[in-house]
Amino acid sequence: MMVSAWSRWRAGNLQYRLAQIYVAAAHAAAVALAVASLSASASLLIGTHKIFDLYGAVLFRIMVLIGVPIMFLTKNRNIWETEFRGCPQWLRIVSLVLLVYGVALTSAQLMLSQPGFSIKNGAPVISSIPLVFESMYIFVTYYVLHAREVDGSELIRRTQKSLVASAIVAVLLVAYRARGVP
Repeated sequence: MMVSAWSRWRAGNLQYRLAQIYVAAAHAAAVALAVASLSASASLLIGTHKIFDLYGAVLFRIMVLIGVPIMFLTKNRNIWETEFRGCPQWLRIVSLVLLVYGVALTSAQLMLSQPGFSIKNGAPVISSIPLVFESMYIFVTYYVLHAREVDGSELIRRTQKSLVASAIVAVLLVAYRARGVP
């Protein structure tokens, strides 16, 4: 049975649309994760540890689960050269604000910490570090969705790599949970 050019085009178009949906979902997840992490970090700064105590470990796992596959969407792993510069200025500013907030809060907490530093006392440090990575996830996914340089075949290729990374991370997290670690 012969495959027509129309069938090949439809299959390629479907792959492209599915890749776009995948990257858009990753972008939405990255934004939601950054908002949740920023909320947890801000709640710690005002003295409420309840949100971080309940959701801190979950947010970290989600960060790894979506972050590793997102980084496989990059062109050459130098996100500052390609993806960051290719984003609009407002997104670069938002990403830099999140990045500076995370680094500044971490640095301030580490410099001002007392000699008996513990995880419980250092919760703001732990909550602000993910924001550095989450800011990168946001502009990488935005760039992949909106850049003219990422054509259909390139988007499909990047998405395939990201899906393989997603599967590997999911298997590792399931194996980790199977050990009985909460």
